[in-house]
Amino acid sequence: MPTVQAILGDDCDCIYKGVMLSLPGSFPQPWHQDGPHLSEKKHLNAHCLNVFVPLVDLTTANGPTEFVPTTQVLGRFDAPENPVAVCASAGDVVLMDYRIKHRGLGNNSAEPRPLLYITYAKK
Repeated sequence: MPTVQAILGDDCDCIYKGVMLSLPGSFPQPWHQDGPHLSEKKHLNAHCLNVFVPLVDLTTANGPTEFVPTTQVLGRFDAPENPVAVCASAGDVVLMDYRIKHRGLGNNSAEPRPLLYITYAKK
């Protein structure tokens, strides 16, 4: 929470929480962002953050989340793709700007891949 509050303010709110479950044999998600920019004319600082907590180790086999760096900046959603797949251990924390281009990769393992997500927003 100290990192989330440092970015969004001490009075930020939890607006969503849940578990995403990727089952064996699933396909990659389409590229997307979780929410829009608040201004269409000027890039603003982050207003929402997603906090991902993998409940199992994320590996290339079970489909970690893939991000395209810099695409959270206004006007860069279609920037050339140099995606980064973030493999993390169970219990690690992955923070992301709500506006970054990302997708969950397909699960090619034999086990489900559960991931806790919590979304925080500025007041």
